[in-house]
Amino acid sequence: PDASSNDQPAEDFQQDVAALGAEDPAPEADVAIEAIDLLIAGLKFIGEQTAGRAFEYGSSSLLELVFGGNDESAQIIAKLTEIQGQLDDIERKIAQVIAQFDKQACSLQVNNYLSKFSAEMRWDLSKLNSMVESIDALPDGSEKEARRKEFAENLYSNPRYQVCGRYVYDMAGVLGNEIMQCYTGTNKNLFGAFDELMVLSYKWEHHGYEMRANFQSSVLSNFMALVNYSTFCLNEHYLAIKDDPEKKTELAEWLGFWKGLFGTATLPETALTLLAEDDDADGTATGVANEVAAMATAQKLVKRADNIRYYQVPGHQVQIAANAANVHTTKDGGLTQKQLMRDSAGHCVLTQDQLVNMYLDYDKKNTLTDILFGEGEGNLAAPRNTGAPFVAYQLPLIDERQMKHPSHLYRHKYYAPIVNNDGTTDRAYVALHDNGKRIFNFTGIAVYRV
Repeated sequence: PDASSNDQPAEDFQQDVAALGAEDPAPEADVAIEAIDLLIAGLKFIGEQTAGRAFEYGSSSLLELVFGGNDESAQIIAKLTEIQGQLDDIERKIAQVIAQFDKQACSLQVNNYLSKFSAEMRWDLSKLNSMVESIDALPDGSEKEARRKEFAENLYSNPRYQVCGRYVYDMAGVLGNEIMQCYTGTNKNLFGAFDELMVLSYKWEHHGYEMRANFQSSVLSNFMALVNYSTFCLNEHYLAIKDDPEKKTELAEWLGFWKGLFGTATLPETALTLLAEDDDADGTATGVANEVAAMATAQKLVKRADNIRYYQVPGHQVQIAANAANVHTTKDGGLTQKQLMRDSAGHCVLTQDQLVNMYLDYDKKNTLTDILFGEGEGNLAAPRNTGAPFVAYQLPLIDERQMKHPSHLYRHKYYAPIVNNDGTTDRAYVALHDNGKRIFNFTGIAVYRV
């Protein structure tokens, strides 16, 4: 209790809150979230294009051929290239997290993805990228165009150009289904499993933002790279066989590949004629690329507002205002002062159980000040005087009649329930009511639920 606060007006604690601005707890995640948005936009862009459109080779790279030459396409290309260059570091950090929870189902699911689709896929994609760069380095002309067509046909049918032992359009489908598949042990798709892993790794949600965003963007970049190569080779192969009457069987095979990736909405007339003869004549097939884009949109990391913190330990979850405030009693406020009950917006303070549970979740090794205000923990904006007791929960003040004077004047002592910095529950002496005079003596820290 802090006797020096007696004269502070009751409303001043609200000004304390207003003066404390919470900072963005994970600004680095914003870069990866921007990349996720661009990659999703890229998947949707490809899915909306008509199969069989002629590529204008010129001096354009493979990515520019698939995406076109506008500003948005340039951003998508730049982000895809950037993330592909960072995958080693991103996946190394993910592997370190997985190692801590190797028996958890969510960890097994994420590790299964990495073991099947990380190192070998990066190596195979890097070889294809090098081939494209060597073609792009050629001067414009017939030789460059011939090399591009040859590269497209090799992607379509040459085993030496496979990724993880599969042709790119097949591998794209396999990876897409892996991303969306809900495992029995977790009942979650890949993004959901990784989010669960982050809950196990971090007590405060915001500390997992960067890792979650990097994981989602890295997975999407691998998928996008495969889809990009698939679009290129499938289009080129279609243009090469579409008018050959002896290629009808091969065209039907091509149709299956295209439908699996992009559905049927963008098929050209020749393919639509063939489609009418198969079991998907209604033309409603969605395609893995579109389904992954929809899933990624639905499950994309969304950061909470900067003035919010979320404590995510299972069973003890609570959303907290990022600005804490000193709570003072005053001489004139009476025993029903609002600042001991709620803030001006009606938000309640944390309960006694919530504060004690936090302390126990940290195995009694951290003080509540560290847990709530530490930069590596809750990172709340601390009020002045963080050494004060924590306000636990606000019921009507405890009225303990201490004594009866000979003059028959009653003397009351009032207490507020609190949780101390060491996690112990207590009661703070708040007020003395003596012969009609109220004398208050209490300062605490209010941490508000949202």
